[in-house]
Amino acid sequence: MRQYRALAAVVVLAGTVCLNLPAHAQEQNPYGWLGTETLKTRSGEFEFKGGYPVGDAAERLLDLRKLNQAIEVYLTQLMPVSEIGLREGLRAFGAKKPAQVVIWENLMDAKTVLLTANTETVYALSHLDLKTDGPTVVEAPPKMLGFLQDGLATSRMSARLATTRARAASFLCCRPVSKARFRRGIFVKRSPTYSVTLGLRGFQVKARPIRLLG
Repeated sequence: MRQYRALAAVVVLAGTVCLNLPAHAQEQNPYGWLGTETLKTRSGEFEFKGGYPVGDAAERLLDLRKLNQAIEVYLTQLMPVSEIGLREGLRAFGAKKPAQVVIWENLMDAKTVLLTANTETVYALSHLDLKTDGPTVVEAPPKMLGFLQDGLATSRMSARLATTRARAASFLCCRPVSKARFRRGIFVKRSPTYSVTLGLRGFQVKARPIRLLG
């Protein structure tokens, strides 16, 4: 078992060192294998003999791999968790249907727990549930800026809702496999998730956040 753990440590070493950049260049053979040497990294020094980790090097390398994997999980799940938190926050506030929109009366500050929000924009947020409601149409009035974002915050769904001064626009949100029929001139946005965030942005008038739509 100890030998297998040592081999596993050698296998993951390349990825581990990539995430923890070496502090000093190491001497390696032409094939890139470690020999009998000390590998110096920002995460400490690891002793190798004949290409195998010795002492507690194998255990420490495995612990380091677990840490790197935990960091990767955190980073890849950050946006989905944020979207779920936003959805549950809107529901707790009373906005449980797509037609119910939460509008901020004041500009945000450091106390607002919301990713990527700024302190110069008036916000309004809603949550679309394509599983319960099916394909949903968003009617964007003139002079409005906003966005649609799927539950994974991917570019496949992300859409900018920007309308001109004189013209409104309609956006159909649906799943990739949806067979919904839509009228000519509507913008179709297909979401890989049932959950979709609708965000609207307003602007200050005479230094006061009193204007959201038109």
